Formats: sequence, C-alpha cells, structure tokens
Amino acid sequence: MAPLSTSTPSSSADGGSKPIFYRILSYIKTSFSMALVLFSVVVVSAAIFTKQTDATYKYGIHPIVALCVFWFSLAWLAIMEGGLNCMVGLQPIPKSLYKKTHPKSYLCTKAAHGGDRIERFIVGRQYIDLTIVFSTSFMVNAIAGAQVLGLPPIVNDIFLGSDLGVILCFIVFGQLISVINCSHNMLDYINNWCMVFTTYLAFFIEATGILHAVYFVQIIFTKLAGNKNLITGNVQSSKKQLLEKKKQRNNKVELGADAGSTDDSGTEEEAEDEEDIALELAETPSTPKPIWRCVLFWARIVFSLAMSAFAITVFMTAMMQGNTTLRAEIPLPVAIVSLIILLLLGGIMEALQIALFAVKHLDKATIEGNPRARRNCQLIFGSGDNGHNDSKLNSFLVGRQIAQTVVMFMIARIVSVNMKVPGETMFGVSATVQKILFDSGLLNSLVFTIFASLSWRVTANFFPMLYLGSPMSIWIIRLCLLVDASGICDAAWVFAKIVSYLVGYKSDDYYIAAATAVAATDDKPEDVEVAADGQGEEPSKKKSAYKKQSSVTTESLDSSSSCEGSCHAANSDKEHN
Repeated sequence: MAPLSTSTPSSSADGGSKPIFYRILSYIKTSFSMALVLFSVVVVSAAIFTKQTDATYKYGIHPIVALCVFWFSLAWLAIMEGGLNCMVGLQPIPKSLYKKTHPKSYLCTKAAHGGDRIERFIVGRQYIDLTIVFSTSFMVNAIAGAQVLGLPPIVNDIFLGSDLGVILCFIVFGQLISVINCSHNMLDYINNWCMVFTTYLAFFIEATGILHAVYFVQIIFTKLAGNKNLITGNVQSSKKQLLEKKKQRNNKVELGADAGSTDDSGTEEEAEDEEDIALELAETPSTPKPIWRCVLFWARIVFSLAMSAFAITVFMTAMMQGNTTLRAEIPLPVAIVSLIILLLLGGIMEALQIALFAVKHLDKATIEGNPRARRNCQLIFGSGDNGHNDSKLNSFLVGRQIAQTVVMFMIARIVSVNMKVPGETMFGVSATVQKILFDSGLLNSLVFTIFASLSWRVTANFFPMLYLGSPMSIWIIRLCLLVDASGICDAAWVFAKIVSYLVGYKSDDYYIAAATAVAATDDKPEDVEVAADGQGEEPSKKKSAYKKQSSVTTESLDSSSSCEGSCHAANSDKEHN
C-alpha cells in the first residue's frame, strides 16, 4: 500500500500523472476547501469572542481562555493522532539509531514497545482522544440562535448550529495534517515532551481499569469463536505462515547440503525471510499469572462495567430531562433513535476499517465464498486486471476519518449534559462535581470509547467476514469514498506543507541513513544492536527493516489497531483460567 501522502487524489504526486481535467478539478477542490476551512476558523472564533458559546456565555469563561483551550486541544489531538502512527511505525527500528538524535522519541518508543504495551497505549490513547472531542465540543458549542459577523441566519445555522465549523477545524487541524506530516517524519514528529507526557498518561488511564470492559468484550468473543488460536487474531495467522515458510526453507537447505549443493541463490531471500520473522514475531509470556493479578484484572473489569453503567444512566437521565446540548424542539424518541443509528454507523465504520486489513490474512477461497465480501474487497483493493494499482483503500481511510469525526460530534451533541436551569445539578451533586464529572464529558468519553470504538474493532478482528458480508457495508464504503472524493478537507495538504516547512521536519530516511553510515564505519561491538535472542543485527539489515516499514506506515497503524488488544486478550484468558 502506498503511503497516505502520495495516494489520495489531492497529492501532488498523484496529480502530475492524471489528465489536465483532473488536475484542474483538484485545484478547484483544494481552493474551495481552503476557503471553507478558513471561514470556519473565523466563524468559530467570532462566536467565542462574542460570548455565544456554552463556555463563554453560560459558564463565564473568558473568550481568550476559551480560544486558547480550543487550539491547544486541536494541537494535542494532532500530536496524538500522528503520534499513534509513529509509535506503530517505529516498532521495528532499532532504538540505538535514534537514541542520541531524538531523545524524546526514544523515551516514547522505549515505554510503548515490547510485549503488550503498544496495545495498552492504544487503548488509553483512544480515551484521551474522545475526551478531547467531547470536552472541546462543550467549549465551543454555540448557543441557540447564535449570530456572528452579520451573516445570514442559514449560514450561522450551518456553521454554528450544526457544528460544521468546529468539525472542519477538528478534522483538518487536529487529524489530517498530522497524518500527512508523520508519514515520513516519524522521528521528528514525536520528538517532543507533549508526546512523552501523552504516552505515560495513556498507560496510566489504561492501568486505572476504567476501560477494562473492552477486554471483557474480547474474552466473550474469544469464547464465542470457540478457538483459542483466535485470541491473537490474524496476526497469529501471519506468524504461523512465516514460521512455516522458515521451516520449509530450512528443509530445502538441509536437502541441498545432503546433495552436496553449493548454490547460494536463496541466501538473500532467506535473509529477508529471517528479517520478516524478526519483525513479526513477539514473545508471549508462558508462565501462569499469580492469583492476585487475576483478581486485580477482574476487579478492574467489574469497576469498568459499573462506571459504564453509571455513565449511561447519567446521559440517558439528562436526555429525558432535556438537559443536553441537543435542540429542545427535537423529541426524545427521535433523539434516542438518532443516537442508536449513529452508534451503529460509527461502529460499523470502525469495524470495516479493521476488517479490510484482517481479510489480507484470510484464504482467498473464504472471501470468494461470500459474494458481498468479494464485491467489497474488489471495490477497495481493485481487481488488478489492468496491471495498475487501483486500490481505493487510502481514499476509504480518509473518508472514514472525516465521517467518523462528524458522527462523534453528532453523538456529543445528543448526549453532552447541559443543565437548562442555572445552579441546578443532576442527582443533587455539588456544582463542582457537576462541572468536572458530568458537564466535561469525561463519562461520555468512557462509554463511547468502549462501546462505539474499541469493542467494534475487537469483534471485527475476530470476525472480519461478518462485517464485510453485511448488506450495509457496501453503502458505508461508498459513503466514505464519496466523502473523500468531495475534497472538502483537501486543504489539509496545503496546511501540512506549511507546518512541515515552519517546523523543519526531516525525513526519517535522512536520520536512519546517517546513523547507519556511522554504524557501518565503526567496528566497535557495542554499536551492533543486540536482539532479544542475544544475536547482533547488522546495520544493513537495520536500514532494510526501516525501509520496509516506512513504506506502509498508514497500514501499520490500522493493522495494529485491529489487534490492539490481542496480547491483552491472551493474558486475560490465562488469568481467567
């Protein structure tokens, strides 16, 4: 799969190879997107400074403070979105190559790599991500009837009433720019203290146990699958394939040795296989867990389920009382039905993202046996009959990212608590508890992280054909492709280039090549990276491993997300037994 930065219709590399009509259309879409995004920034800022948002009007927060919190949230979200990509993409790169040049990147990867730590990081980071979305939605949510800049009521209603302005700012500045810039600048991108703080905060949140209901869902689906080999998902399948490949090659070598053959033609291929196995295989703990860890694990699951039930009670009570940010004229049954539809839509989009990567490890006959799944795979990956790479995977990922953000903002609008009577609180709690726990969206973030995001990914990892073969899948895929083709967020490419120039990002190839050259000219044994099995790794292999991984950064992110709890599921099953 080509990197995201060179595969979407708006990229310069793509534009140069297409007819003039498509290039002109691309310029028009990018210009329109730039105007739309900049206009959204102006409208949202005007609503804040004229005190027509919940934070500035109802809670009396100073406009400058509200504006700073808004942009700080966008910057933090961008660091996390790109940081996740980097943390996954840097896994096979020896840390000795960037320990001195990028000390903060080294701290991040050292903490997140190894064992099940990357999965734990992803789970904790997802909660921070949704917390920012819900909290910032409260900060910049426009009050009913907000009017700014003398614009017509319909324009104010579209950009403020429906949150379109805020959504565009979040997608472009908080997500897509980071994804574009981090694709080839992973080391520079996470070399900051904010990412170090985020990494340890994600581990802390995961360790508290508030998200352990996700692991409970994993255990349930593992039992339903009836096959303990599914615990590690499709990654385990690929590991077995690599081991089998290695075994076959060893047998071939032994036969060649018995026959007295001296043919070395397979040496390079064998080295590549060894490298693949080194990158794919990870040691799993074989020792049984102590009883106290089993008790602690299940205690956190119970705690997480109890917190989720309480959070659902809070926002359902607020909805029934009319104390949410949803417009008062919308009836409660309509709001509940809309919430269910949005949860299903967002969940299936999350599941399809993972399922499309999971099917790469399935037998072709399995896919061919399901007509709907076969049709969806042909639509996304292309038939390949024309000899060209006609994959629409990246277009789907970009469109899905945009659509998913819109869905989450709509959910936030429905369930975010907003007491209509000044001074009134829910369940008689103090005003401080009301603001910190209920109004901030912390509880809502917990529920929707578990049940609208991570749980769907877990099930899709176990049963990809269940989602790819559903009747709704083709329409959701087409919706995501249509969203990407509209070019509404093509401005992200321009802003990404500006940010890259101002920050001075350098490609990872630059740093790795320099570090490899130094290692190649130095004969000291300590300059050779020591692998987990105690064997040294040559600099040429380090560079080769990096190049192999850097070309599939985006795919690594999503395929890792598809098994983001695999190690935890394995550990959980052992603890349960």
